[in-house]
Amino acid sequence: MDDYCAITFPNTHSALQAEKTLQETGKVPFVIMPVPRLISSSCGLAIKIPPDSLHESVEIMKNSGTAIEGAYRIDKNRNTADRLI
Repeated sequence: MDDYCAITFPNTHSALQAEKTLQETGKVPFVIMPVPRLISSSCGLAIKIPPDSLHESVEIMKNSGTAIEGAYRIDKNRNTADRLI
């Protein structure tokens, strides 16, 4: 996937809560991954999702009370990260 979205979280607990919530709903394909270097040089976890699943994923997490730090569209071909949320 050359073009994807990454959702970041304020802490590891929130990332793991998001993973559990998305697994339970089964509506959105995702992968838990380290925060891409394009976004931050610090360590942390992010959720990698297809761009067309961003709004649904964010809505699912908000409804479950999961804290989101940001959402980014990553283009690996251009090596860019655009903040969306």
